[in-house]
Amino acid sequence: MHWKELLTTSRLFGKYESRATYYNAYIQDKNWAAWELGEVPTEEVERLFLFLKQWGMQFLPVGTEAISGFQKGYSKVHKLLKEMGDVKLETIDLCTQAEGGLSNTQVIAEIFNGMACCFGNNKRESTAASKILHTMCPDLFVMWDSDICWYGYQLLGGGYQYANYFLPRMQKEALFGINEYAQEKECTQTETIECITSLAKAPSFTKLLDEWNYCRFNRKMRRRVEDGEGRNLDEILTESVE
Repeated sequence: MHWKELLTTSRLFGKYESRATYYNAYIQDKNWAAWELGEVPTEEVERLFLFLKQWGMQFLPVGTEAISGFQKGYSKVHKLLKEMGDVKLETIDLCTQAEGGLSNTQVIAEIFNGMACCFGNNKRESTAASKILHTMCPDLFVMWDSDICWYGYQLLGGGYQYANYFLPRMQKEALFGINEYAQEKECTQTETIECITSLAKAPSFTKLLDEWNYCRFNRKMRRRVEDGEGRNLDEILTESVE
């Protein structure tokens, strides 16, 4: 992936996805300090659930039982996240052992499954889990949806496939784009990420990766883009790097 593709898909995402502002509003309004202790208050869970439902996840359960289940699940996940430390997608060694002798990949899979199965509806909510984890640790976790998962990468969802296949692929794509920019502009990795996110006016590099995936693989979004632009998206992306 060329770094210029990220700028193009970010522009298209903002132009054709009417729900784009929901993400920014949630991130800005979120009480980050309230999540640090591992016992997230009810009002913050309700704010998160509203964000998820705004993004089409109306099927998620609501009410005190769902909130309580989420709070318990988050408490367990929070401990694992703390044990991993301040990690970022572009620098994490997914094979390195974390606490307890598990690899970072194994810990991420456990974290993902903990969030995916905490809603009390006996279902694995993979899309919701990716969005929740991204809002918890936006420098590491990349969001996906069922279209990105299956049509983009032929994955079925769940923590194992997210940690062992999807996240390593996102890291590979990220590093390719970062290294290209760094070589072109003769700057460091940190400077590169700051420059690209600034050019796209994006809150994080992983958010740009999500928008890149979403424009390419979410079928409804791709249709809106191609209808609106009157061109094939692949042609648009190819032209953007020439």
